[in-house]
Amino acid sequence: MPPVDSPSLVKICSLRRSAAGLCLLFLILIAPAGPLGCGGASKLSMPAIESFTASPNSIVAGSSSTLSWNTVGATSISLTPGSFQFTSSSGTATVSPTATTTYTLTATNSAGSVTATASITVTVPLPKINSFTASPSSIKSGSSSTLSWNTVGATSVAITPGTFTSSSASG
Repeated sequence: MPPVDSPSLVKICSLRRSAAGLCLLFLILIAPAGPLGCGGASKLSMPAIESFTASPNSIVAGSSSTLSWNTVGATSISLTPGSFQFTSSSGTATVSPTATTTYTLTATNSAGSVTATASITVTVPLPKINSFTASPSSIKSGSSSTLSWNTVGATSVAITPGTFTSSSASG
């Protein structure tokens, strides 16, 4: 706000001076309005992201993580990847990424937007062989045996020596 002796305020006071206290009252009324009361535009602050976290930030494929945020001054919140839209300044979202993913939180108001990121590391466990058997377990040369297996997390199975492969987790 300009000093009290500025020409613009003196001019306003001289135009409005019907009683000694009126000018003072007028100045008191426009002071809280700041630049808007003097013909300027009010400046809205950018939103702020106080926190944005993933917990846990490392998961095994098939598990979930919770994204949490707290913002100030935002009128809308978006979270990508995905099409998450929120209006609350703080909140949570549960996600289950299938691969390591970096999420971006965008807080917006009429002054603009700010962003923050949080990453979730996804690990894929090694396959596990639950069982592998031969029936019968002992054979004479030229005879045959049936091989059976059961695995978890395997996308293919190979049996050596030989060239046998299968895309079945059990057989």
